[in-house]
Amino acid sequence: MIKDYELIKFKKPYYYFGNEFNSIHKEGIGLLKVALVYPDTYEVGMSSFGFKILYHLGNELDGVSVERAFAPLPDLEDYLRKKSIPLFSLESRTPLNEFDLIGFSVQTGLDYTNILNILDLSMIPLHSDERTRPIIFMGGTSSYNPEPLSKFMDFFVLGEGEDSFIKILEIAKSVKNKENFLKEVSNIKGVYVPKFFEFEKRGKFFVEKNGKKVTKDAISDFEHSYFPTKPIVPLGSIIMDKAYVEIFRGCTRGCRFCEAGIVYRPVRERSIETIEKYSYEVLKNTGYEEITFLSLSTNDYSDMDGLISLMRKLTKDFNVSISLPSL
Repeated sequence: MIKDYELIKFKKPYYYFGNEFNSIHKEGIGLLKVALVYPDTYEVGMSSFGFKILYHLGNELDGVSVERAFAPLPDLEDYLRKKSIPLFSLESRTPLNEFDLIGFSVQTGLDYTNILNILDLSMIPLHSDERTRPIIFMGGTSSYNPEPLSKFMDFFVLGEGEDSFIKILEIAKSVKNKENFLKEVSNIKGVYVPKFFEFEKRGKFFVEKNGKKVTKDAISDFEHSYFPTKPIVPLGSIIMDKAYVEIFRGCTRGCRFCEAGIVYRPVRERSIETIEKYSYEVLKNTGYEEITFLSLSTNDYSDMDGLISLMRKLTKDFNVSISLPSL
């Protein structure tokens, strides 16, 4: 295991320390070990709100430990390769090849090569049919184009991951055989297991072996969906270093150039009361001096008057600045 004093000699060592405020460390025998991996650097991955949601959500399950890993900077990668040290998680410094499950959160196709590099750096066989453990899957908006990685991933999660992630972890706790596990998770809405489909060059792209079609998953009750009120506060700067509250999901516009506006349909809002509750909790639990109301088109929120009133309250009570993306 690589030590803290060894990490200090690399660029931006806080990328690898772990132990941030509100990070979660679980110990115990028999835990399902899950690595949540963002295939980019720490400052990019820790700016992903969806990544944070899944990390905290998974760790609320009994018998499950979800840890994080990111693509290292070139200097650490070179060191790991020279010393034959596999890439490790932040929380326990466990090599990724010792986890039960590895889930990649992927937002852009440009990260596809990073995924393969991370697997290679972790000393994990690249192809799905060459390994039994760990079981490797991928979610995020880029999972809507799964075929470039279909030989490398055991399965994909299409759509919003909160509900399906919990179901996947519950199955993984009890089903240890890879083949049986993949059969079980293939019944979850939004899960695509490439080995259960056949490629057809003419006509259809895929012929379902069991007659099942894969459709994306979407949260029906967004108002009461999971929200991490104690998100991790990084030890150093990241790209989006502030508190987040997602005020609605989806978009009313439907611009054809915008992938997110299509894949996150339908539009679902949180009430002003819920937004206020989460805003106060996350600011109290982090000490951030800026909060962002997340959405794809904030100006389309149905109660802008109420949102503006809430902004005034927050600036008065916490002396914070507020950002409204995608106005």
